[in-house]
Amino acid sequence: MAALPNVPGVIKVTMKWSSSADADVLCRFFMSYTGTAPTSTQLNTFSAAVGTAYSTNMASLANTDVTLDNCYAIDLTSATAGTGQATTVVAGTLGGGALSAGTAALVNLSVARRYRGGKPRLYFPFGSSTTLATGTAWTGTFVTNVNAGYAAFITAVKAAVWTGGTLTNQVNISYYHGFTVVTNPTTGRARNVPTLRAGGPVTDVISGGTLNVKPASQRRRNLH
Repeated sequence: MAALPNVPGVIKVTMKWSSSADADVLCRFFMSYTGTAPTSTQLNTFSAAVGTAYSTNMASLANTDVTLDNCYAIDLTSATAGTGQATTVVAGTLGGGALSAGTAALVNLSVARRYRGGKPRLYFPFGSSTTLATGTAWTGTFVTNVNAGYAAFITAVKAAVWTGGTLTNQVNISYYHGFTVVTNPTTGRARNVPTLRAGGPVTDVISGGTLNVKPASQRRRNLH
């Protein structure tokens, strides 16, 4: 598969958690910046700051069975731009029984552009048996806490700047538009292959994130 196009002035942040059920739980988000590009050393420091922001603002939303292990940061400006990481072990502090590995707290992200199709979102490994009002709804208190914690987390991440650089917004990157139907000549089976945007990736500013009141599912986290 060909490498994705560069996205100047954008950092991809990946957070990795583990639990007794799944050792590879990932969430990714993007931050735009202006000014001097960060070095790999500076992105190591930035990655550590992301872990600190999580510890302060969102570790209380994760069950004690869930631990943040690592944070990674990649400058998407070019193939040779800086990369960084930090081993940041932060155990969740939320009591109650652990939920199934596939259950997630879905934060829907808001963008100004209107289009048909899925909007940006994040599936956090948050919640416990105490944060469920019913089998299909979070408690009102948990919804309030996630919304406040996520907003504070992003604010703290934006403040984790490096010399000469300024983090401007949380953003979403759209690499694809439409698809091409490709038919296997041997089996006759067709599949939809996403088409890269002809004019390059589109960057949308994210204005906020809101927890979906219904628990979401990430089936691959159940390791079936």
